[in-house]
Amino acid sequence: MEEIRKLIRIVTNRADKNAFGVDLDAISAYPSLEEKLYLGAKEGRFLTDEDAARGLYDTDSTDHRFRMLKSRLKSKLMNLLFLVDFRDTRDKISWQYETESENHLQRARILFRNGEFEMTEKQLNKCLAISRECELTNITIDALRMLRTIYSERFKPTDYHRTTEELEEYLKIQIQEDKANNIYYLINMNLRKSLHSRKMNLEKAGEVVKQLEKIYGQCNSFNIYEKYYRMTIFYNELVGNFDKVVELTRKAETLLEEGKINQLRFDIRYNHYIRTYAYLRMKKYDEGLRAAAEGMEHFDRSSSNWFSHMENYMLLALHSKSFKLGHDLMQRVLRNPHMDKIPKKAQERWKLFHAYLNFVIPEHLPIDVINFDEFYISMTEYNKDKRGYNTAILILEFLHHLKAGNTDRMLDRIESLVTYMKRHFGDPGQHAREKLFIKMLKALISTNFDLDKARKKGRKYFVKLKEEVEPGDAFAEIEIIPYHQLWEHILQLLEKKQESVSV
Repeated sequence: MEEIRKLIRIVTNRADKNAFGVDLDAISAYPSLEEKLYLGAKEGRFLTDEDAARGLYDTDSTDHRFRMLKSRLKSKLMNLLFLVDFRDTRDKISWQYETESENHLQRARILFRNGEFEMTEKQLNKCLAISRECELTNITIDALRMLRTIYSERFKPTDYHRTTEELEEYLKIQIQEDKANNIYYLINMNLRKSLHSRKMNLEKAGEVVKQLEKIYGQCNSFNIYEKYYRMTIFYNELVGNFDKVVELTRKAETLLEEGKINQLRFDIRYNHYIRTYAYLRMKKYDEGLRAAAEGMEHFDRSSSNWFSHMENYMLLALHSKSFKLGHDLMQRVLRNPHMDKIPKKAQERWKLFHAYLNFVIPEHLPIDVINFDEFYISMTEYNKDKRGYNTAILILEFLHHLKAGNTDRMLDRIESLVTYMKRHFGDPGQHAREKLFIKMLKALISTNFDLDKARKKGRKYFVKLKEEVEPGDAFAEIEIIPYHQLWEHILQLLEKKQESVSV
């Protein structure tokens, strides 16, 4: 049923709802079994084949009747995929052009197989008008190959020779693009596969950037430029060279304005997203906040890209201590009706941001109260994963118990943090910031939460944290609140507790 539910989600959002004779929003008063299966899957009542078979036939999923019913519905949903519209502002900018040219090409194939060469030629010319302008090399080659056959069949030697010459040029471009693609996708896979693989391939990634730049210099293709651009940004992120990332985004926009890269293909949204992130990592908060605000106009609030950009915006607000702005951004996110459509892990990150905001926000700013027991239970995705924001979750648990005065639970959290660090951050010379901050938390315990003693004992770690350069993305977990700022909040909390006791 998982595949059917995914297909339903796609076609109900993007395709013609009446395409197979059923109004998907208003099922008939006496729905057929097919309609009941569709509704049950859409509404979440049939999560498994067993649920559906039991609900429709009071039998199990091996029943022939159920298997045939499921197959018929799946086939109809599959056919609706041809009607999916990619002209949505949420989509990658090139998809609408690719889809439109592919549709012309597919119509041409059908007409060609029926011997309608004149109409085929018209469809191919429409396809080529788009594919040439958008530098869609593979589609252009397929269209030119079919035109070559048509001109041969229709005895048009001049058109035939012109088409074969153009085809040969595009085939040369395709060879270079395939070479760039092979290099790019291999290193991209190895850098993302695992932390160990990332470490082993980081130096190789720098070599790949030079290779892609060389290929792009030999063949002025947008498809090659895009691979070079993406890998150069990714590599510089990993090594922590965020100045270079900003430089690359600025250069890309200049090339775009000068018409040197394809304006129909370049996705300016990614440029805004990655530049905002780079400013965050460079600690250039004013520039970052301006970049984040400017970038918002390019993102549709119903898209996952909007939420991703807002993550960087939120982190900039938190890191710059702009808690009023952080509060406003959080409200915009929580009120976005599309929140439940983004990936589960992204939803959990926003819960984590909300929880940290709760800890640091000034008392005069109202914010929703979080039930921390429910919060920890809800973080199912990060509980399964040992990378990402796991350290932040463990630290947050400690902070929550510190605020509540649960001494025993704080001791448990410190032990969990130490164990986690030994298991996952044991490499010498790496994760220095996390290790320093955990020493500061241990200092709280050893001084029995005495404000003056804790401040004095944590001072040397605090100074190191402020001076410690954050690593690149290859090995870093981004801090939701910078550790040295968290330490300041902890001391303020201890100070308030001390004042309340003295009163």
